[in-house]
Amino acid sequence: MALFTLRVFNQILSTRSKLLLCRPTLVSFISGYKVDTNIEFKKSKVPLAFHTAQGSGPPLVLMLGWMFARSHHLTKYSNIYCSKGFDVLQIIVNPLQVLVPSRAQGFVEKIFGILEKEDYINKPIIVHGFSVGGYIYGEMLVKMDKEPKKLAALGKRIVGQVFDSPVDKDRVAYGMSVNIGKNYFSQRLIFHLLNQYLKIFKKSVSDHFSKANQAFIQNARRIPTLLLYSYKDSIANPEVIESTISLWENDGIPVLYKSWNDTKHVSHLQKYPEEYIEILLTFLDRLPLICDSNDNCKTDEADDIPARSSTSLH
Repeated sequence: MALFTLRVFNQILSTRSKLLLCRPTLVSFISGYKVDTNIEFKKSKVPLAFHTAQGSGPPLVLMLGWMFARSHHLTKYSNIYCSKGFDVLQIIVNPLQVLVPSRAQGFVEKIFGILEKEDYINKPIIVHGFSVGGYIYGEMLVKMDKEPKKLAALGKRIVGQVFDSPVDKDRVAYGMSVNIGKNYFSQRLIFHLLNQYLKIFKKSVSDHFSKANQAFIQNARRIPTLLLYSYKDSIANPEVIESTISLWENDGIPVLYKSWNDTKHVSHLQKYPEEYIEILLTFLDRLPLICDSNDNCKTDEADDIPARSSTSLH
């Protein structure tokens, strides 16, 4: 049953991926190159609009895409950062990297290896995750907790995190079925197959989802966070997101958030570009982007990041 499920799922993925290919968007103030399979570096050509420590270079945005995102999709978001002088690592998440934790963990190892290369090692990091990109980031947090000595310096470089339509562990099967299936019947079939897969491989798959999800919610490093979500989103549960916001607020973790009433999953920028960009730049302006030689990040003034920066822009 498990092998049949994976065969059917792989066949569906292959067909779906071919339908989503289209021409990339080119932007004059960005240069880019492939770093690795599914990882692309976007280099800004404009001066940085924020201040960082001497020698650190522009901050690096670690952009973790949603399911079936392509380079030209993520470039629309990279444009915002690059227009302000930030560099971006665009990372495309493969569906099997979500469904097979060993692949997710191998992918995380690859990302860590890239972040420690000479071109990126001194840069403050901002994580911008979409949908299941939040799960990959959760696996990164789990890895950092397991190897604190090896990854301590890298963890300190993460100065902010943005999550657009983050999916919790209980919506993974539903979200993937909606994205893959072309109609109601195919979506129900895929949903059933995925649920069976998660039940059969509970210890090796579902439990990993839970650990990554817990690391995401715990936010042990108390990293300032921006959350973007919608009440119309059938994949990212707004109740779970708002519960997480309340948890962080009560714990004194800086959190900014923006919700919409009529946007679909990962479509807020498309429908409300001015609002999306405004809240994102407001968040970036509050981040501690200066890092000293010991990789301890700070702001010019202590009041830049208040203990409770939980501003709602509903």
